Amino acid sequence: MADDKRLREIVRILSSYGIRFVYHHKVQNRPDAVEIDAVNLRKAFEKLGPSFIKIGQILSTRLDILPQAFVDELEHLQDRAPEFPFSEVERIFFEDTGLSIGEVFLQLDEKPLASASMAQVHKGTLRTGEVVILKVQRPVIDELLIRDLDILIRLSAFIPKGIVDIIDPKEAFQQVKDATMIELDFRNEAKLLVEFQEKNKNVACVAVPKVYEGLTFRRILVEEYIDGTKLTNKEELEALGYDMEDISRKLILSYLKQIFKDGYFHGDPHPGNMIIKDGKIYFIDFGIMGKLNDSLRLQLNRLIEGLALQDLDMMVDAALKIATPSMPLDKRNVYRDLEYIFDVYLTADMKNVKISDALMDFIRMFKRHNMVIPSELTILAKALSILEGVYLDLAPDFNLIRTAKDYLAENININS
Repeated sequence: MADDKRLREIVRILSSYGIRFVYHHKVQNRPDAVEIDAVNLRKAFEKLGPSFIKIGQILSTRLDILPQAFVDELEHLQDRAPEFPFSEVERIFFEDTGLSIGEVFLQLDEKPLASASMAQVHKGTLRTGEVVILKVQRPVIDELLIRDLDILIRLSAFIPKGIVDIIDPKEAFQQVKDATMIELDFRNEAKLLVEFQEKNKNVACVAVPKVYEGLTFRRILVEEYIDGTKLTNKEELEALGYDMEDISRKLILSYLKQIFKDGYFHGDPHPGNMIIKDGKIYFIDFGIMGKLNDSLRLQLNRLIEGLALQDLDMMVDAALKIATPSMPLDKRNVYRDLEYIFDVYLTADMKNVKISDALMDFIRMFKRHNMVIPSELTILAKALSILEGVYLDLAPDFNLIRTAKDYLAENININS
């Protein structure tokens, strides 16, 4: 059977990684070798092809599934894949829409703008004259992803203890599969974009591309082409008259609103997913979104308030209300660890403190105590880490903690 052949291939490629992990950690007791193992895992995922590259990308947002070194290394997976033929674009477009390319487009570039593990993107012009991008799902990637995830779920019983510390490995891969099933239907991405647009319709500096709902199907997504300037192009932005600190401030304030007011935030705010045009920050690519309930938002609010006010008791109390013990807990040890972690931040210069570092530190501490954290929190920590890299590049002197404190004081009252 084809699945058995793929199973043997996956086992063969991953086995050397698994043997080294056990040897390093159980025999040699060499935790320093974790970085070597992480690199080997990333290389193995790359060798296993587009489906594993996509799986690795999802895992790189989940600190509750893998150790930090593995998460960091999987971030380096290059989401580039060989271009698939334009004839396949035409076939998939017709199968999903019932229309030919010529019936919808005046012109469509055969050379893609990008070709990634999940999809290929082409620029074109509709018969109405509007310039758009056409996103087409890679042929049979849905079958390959589900097949490989089902194999990983089967193999999860053999994962060495210590790789997945808190969450059950089978449950972890099932969660990845559930997220993948959603992402494989581009109609879901369109809905997420429209929901984001609705929640931010009154934010003058935030925008999203227009979605052509009549041309949105399971494997097809048509959006407005945003002809702006990438956030990474500081030289061009400054030449256009933009102030980098002003962009940073607007970006951070918009993101704080997403987190604390909406409970609905862009889960992958790297520079390639943001374009500046006409004074607006355009968010693009809504494959990963995060959602926070009121209780979690309240405790995160209290964490940041405690950090800004240097109130250790508030921070510890909030942290303990976020995580759930998976076994009997010695609260005194947890309190002591949290007290130590937060004391480090309270004695630091607030200007140099990163919210993402604080979140990451107490997530790691919870893992040490076998406490389960909401998966949304790990997505948020990863997103904030990416975002802080963006604003530090744009405006290194920008004070995030002070901005967050002021925003929360002026805008947020979750209890009301």
